[in-house]
Amino acid sequence: MSVRSLALWRATTEEEPAFPRVRITADAATFYTSLGNGHFTQALNLYREQLPSVFTGQPFVCPTTDAGLRRALEQGVGSIVLRIDTPIEARRRVAHLLNACHDYKWTVDHAGSMDISPESCSIARFTQFEAMSKVVDSEALTALVRLELGAGLDHRAAATKLSKL
Repeated sequence: MSVRSLALWRATTEEEPAFPRVRITADAATFYTSLGNGHFTQALNLYREQLPSVFTGQPFVCPTTDAGLRRALEQGVGSIVLRIDTPIEARRRVAHLLNACHDYKWTVDHAGSMDISPESCSIARFTQFEAMSKVVDSEALTALVRLELGAGLDHRAAATKLSKL
């Protein structure tokens, strides 16, 4: 599964110069992927590679005043890592739950304990666009984002992709 995913991502980056490149080498024995924060990870990758925005043409450059972003780019971000023997169906379930619960915010401490007390949680308001972005595949999401922002996409082709949802 992971080999296919990497091959698909490499093919996508060849077709889409604005997408961050795959940094995992073909002979890598171990690598990690994301189940629930792919958009966030890709945003960090845009900054790491200083790729130009498809909307403004300006490169993503970390502001010198943004210590948090600089730290995330240099050191990474806290994550929960699933064991390598976690079955694919369990991974799918975790990914689905993360996306299905995008409006319910909770906290996880450094030891991995989740705090779901009312003091730590909230039901966040979100737009229809945000809700849809959690359930569509990457191709439809690209079309949806570009339609929403009105940039970098043939509107007829995007409408065709979205009509298949």
